[in-house]
Amino acid sequence: MFSIFKKQASSIADELFTIENLPFIFQSEYYSLAWGKRHYGFYIAPDGRKYRYDMPEEWNFYSCPNEKMVWGYETDGIISPESLFQNLRSSTEVLRLFPMMRRKAPITQTIIDDLFASQVKYGDRYMCDAGIRSNALLVYEQETGLYKRILLRASGDREMVNKSDYALPIVLALGEASLR
Repeated sequence: MFSIFKKQASSIADELFTIENLPFIFQSEYYSLAWGKRHYGFYIAPDGRKYRYDMPEEWNFYSCPNEKMVWGYETDGIISPESLFQNLRSSTEVLRLFPMMRRKAPITQTIIDDLFASQVKYGDRYMCDAGIRSNALLVYEQETGLYKRILLRASGDREMVNKSDYALPIVLALGEASLR
């Protein structure tokens, strides 16, 4: 019976995790290698489904073609749909928050364009061994066939914030990975 349930859950995930269903997805996470590895966070899909992860064994990290940044601070991270969907399959659906396209935090193409066009402001403060809490919007780009990471805000070892007027309201509406 368990194998039947697992198969059904997998086919449901295959239906949910498509480019058409996920033209973008919000991600908030914490990552640290100080005093041992810690990696946890969550995704929120456009339909409001929330997926949490905590120390996943198998994980696909972003690649950064133009920057040599510490994980969590990259502003040009990219990931293939297959790798992103595998990460989502390694996560656990916890609850449906709300349909983002209809209530509370609608994310439109105008907002996405503004986020892409806005620069990232770097803070003056540096800390050591604080880890990185980052919030980003992953947007599928038809031209490249990849999801591009738009950094909205990062804190911890270094502060960074997208200068778009939309960045902070999105983070505040959808939440951040809590520090544990």
